[in-house]
Amino acid sequence: MKSKIASILAFAVVLIEIFVQSAFAQTKLSSAQLKFVETILDTALNSAPFKTIYKDDCVLFKANELLTEDSPLVLYSRACKVQIRDATKIRPEHSYVVLGDFTVDWNSPHLNAVRIQLTILPSNTDLNMTLVKRGKAWVIKSYVISND
Repeated sequence: MKSKIASILAFAVVLIEIFVQSAFAQTKLSSAQLKFVETILDTALNSAPFKTIYKDDCVLFKANELLTEDSPLVLYSRACKVQIRDATKIRPEHSYVVLGDFTVDWNSPHLNAVRIQLTILPSNTDLNMTLVKRGKAWVIKSYVISND
């Protein structure tokens, strides 16, 4: 019985270490990776699909583990600097965006595809996009808009 508990505890410690290392690695992006993320998000925020579901002039992001208030990213949409705020600083009547997913293979020698998910609240509208690199520009390959 004791060896079973010890095995479970050892396994739990390994899982926690992997999680902590993974979370730490995600926060340590190089300047080139930050520029890459900025380019992708700027492309998405200034796209026709995004403009059809987010009507406010300036974009407001709710801070989360993917996009923090102290993020070094500088994003623009419709000539307005994008704001990233903690949930407690967002008024209930304002629309805001949550970055739900940003999937890229950082280990690939050719970063040429990205998938992102943006959720608009309080309308509960999801925008899932796949972007690909064509020449020097990032373009939307496909997107899906869904309403809850």
